[in-house]
Amino acid sequence: MIQKLRAIVLRKSRYTDNTVIINAYTLEHGPQAFIASGMNNPRLPMKEAFFQPFILLDLVSYYKPQGSIHRLKEAHVSPLLNNILFDVLHTTVAMFLAEVVAKCIKEEEENIALFDFLERKILELELAQDYELALFPLTFLIDFAVELGFQLLNNFSDQNIFFNLREGSYSSRIESSEYSLGSEESEFLSQLIDRHQRKNFVKAPKNLRNDLIERMLVFYQIHVPSFLKVKSFEILKQVLS
Repeated sequence: MIQKLRAIVLRKSRYTDNTVIINAYTLEHGPQAFIASGMNNPRLPMKEAFFQPFILLDLVSYYKPQGSIHRLKEAHVSPLLNNILFDVLHTTVAMFLAEVVAKCIKEEEENIALFDFLERKILELELAQDYELALFPLTFLIDFAVELGFQLLNNFSDQNIFFNLREGSYSSRIESSEYSLGSEESEFLSQLIDRHQRKNFVKAPKNLRNDLIERMLVFYQIHVPSFLKVKSFEILKQVLS
């Protein structure tokens, strides 16, 4: 049946010279795969550039409820996200975040609240200034964890100065170097969690930011089943350096 869908692109892969496979998170059915043909035909309304990570699309698809992949009839960018499409900094952050989302969401079902959260974050990313992009991956990982159900507890204090990745909260001692953040990383994480209550913009050197992103990915590996290595992290580190 032909169905209109609201979708967020997570990943694109080439199938043939003029055909691509798109993995997307849809408002109506959760994560779905689509096939789009005619990418080299200038007369068709669908363009390959539409299928970049974290682009918001209105789709018309030949949707099969029990099918593993659905053929696209139409795809329209809505709204047009020029920064995510064309600016290398925004594009790289979008690619990293889309890969994280794809590794976390597996349930093929409607989740309006989660879709609304992702759509809101995409629009925030589109409007983010260059100085805000450095922290955007971290703040997204913190907020996305709440949506997934394993919120970080900010009980940071003079006594509880080490964040425990397994417990998702602060402790007065280091459990192990594998599962506990150092004091500097822990304090920086606490500032990010409470950033909306702070008057000043949170700042940190790039090494600390990158180290904390890497540790947050470990946090996701602990709490998300089958969460594998995020390959785009190495590209993110280079671009945001």
